[in-house]
Amino acid sequence: MFSYIDQLFYRLPIGKNSTIQIDAAATDLTDRGFFTFSPFESSANGAISRYGRMSPIYRISNNSLTSGTSILGSAASPGVSFHFNPQGVIGLDLGYFAPAANNPNRGYGIGNGSYSAIGQIDLNVSKFLNVGLTYAHTYENPERRNGIVNILDFTGSQFAGAPFGYVPTSTNNYGLELSFRPNQHLIVFGWGGYTQAIAERSPRFSPVVNGTRLTGGRGSQADIWYYAGGQGISRSGQKRQFAWSSVWSIASSHN
Repeated sequence: MFSYIDQLFYRLPIGKNSTIQIDAAATDLTDRGFFTFSPFESSANGAISRYGRMSPIYRISNNSLTSGTSILGSAASPGVSFHFNPQGVIGLDLGYFAPAANNPNRGYGIGNGSYSAIGQIDLNVSKFLNVGLTYAHTYENPERRNGIVNILDFTGSQFAGAPFGYVPTSTNNYGLELSFRPNQHLIVFGWGGYTQAIAERSPRFSPVVNGTRLTGGRGSQADIWYYAGGQGISRSGQKRQFAWSSVWSIASSHN
């Protein structure tokens, strides 16, 4: 029998409209202060699919993993986040997370190991409409994940998640998210995004995925696109999900 710390973080205000949070142990995505624009983000009461909970960019920005869970999700990942004017018309969220920040060995640490840097502009256009513009840069080291790479954190195909095989991979990610709530019972939401993946090392061997051998040396690139939308209806205080969604995921590599 053993016990562990579920969450450990320190949050402090900076002036009237800003906060900074330092995370030392497992902290949920929303506890870090990032708004996902999805009413079904909860792992317990949200969408029935992993992809349907929130935009993959929030998982992509967490893909420097410790044991198969996301940095901003439930992994014990040290990091720091800053939030400016979260209740205003225009808000700003910034974060940097490194699961192996306390490891001085080669390939680990704050900047040499897996890490994630994310920035998001929150636009509260009206009391009905909210829009998010998100950018994330990540580096995933397969040695931190038992030799596995999945830049989409298992929300897409295996080919899209590891277009070059299991080699160190960096990504540039761009996302657009929105939610529209015309009344207290109905919310319409959606997201779309683009990921540019870059191989940081040539593979020792070329794996085969669905009959296709993955190739590409250091500097090869892959493009991944995705989008989805849904709606939620709340009646008598109970949230019911009537969601439609469509997923488009493309990966292609080139030198």
